[in-house]
Amino acid sequence: MIETEVEENPRDILVKNFVIQLGKRIDKVNVVIGNDRFKVYPNGWLEKQTWRETNDILRLNGFCWFPDGRCWIKELTRFEMRYAKTEWI
Repeated sequence: MIETEVEENPRDILVKNFVIQLGKRIDKVNVVIGNDRFKVYPNGWLEKQTWRETNDILRLNGFCWFPDGRCWIKELTRFEMRYAKTEWI
């Protein structure tokens, strides 16, 4: 049997860290990936502890809470923007 390494989609790599860290909380948010930013929206009302845990994880990964849009936003760096324009399946 020949084993080969499977290459990951570069956009998957960009979100992999915070998705793994969110764990079961990922079911309570929607992740939207645009050309120049990531947005994470809560699916609905989050309990106080869940909101704090989610907020802490996302802040550690470079996200900021945007109260007007009621979402977390992370602006992509130039390096990340290169991969954001690749095909997302």
